[in-house]
Amino acid sequence: MTTSIIDWLEAIWKTDLPSNSKYVAAYLRTYMNAKRDLCWPSVGRISKETGLSEQTVRTHIKPLETAEWLVVTRTKGGHSGTTNRYLANIPDWFMDENFSGGKSVDPTPLTTTPLPFQSL
Repeated sequence: MTTSIIDWLEAIWKTDLPSNSKYVAAYLRTYMNAKRDLCWPSVGRISKETGLSEQTVRTHIKPLETAEWLVVTRTKGGHSGTTNRYLANIPDWFMDENFSGGKSVDPTPLTTTPLPFQSL
């Protein structure tokens, strides 16, 4: 299920993904906009701009892909011989666990009775 990339990143922050995976997701988010939840920066560019090594970038894209937060399409082309395309995705399992009828299953509890008034 693809959705707003703003919601996508907010949802990722709430997961137990490794922090560098969240960082890579946030970086990819900078290349996406509300009309296109797709981007294609090279691993080299992600590495250069985040300060992570290329191997670390590859390592932390995998959990995003495995957990279905990213759909990665690998194609031939680009400067280094391959250009990956990254599509933001909110997994069905996340929606099932966190939403029911469009509302959060775990809402912030509301105060049912007002606190007593105390004069100063």
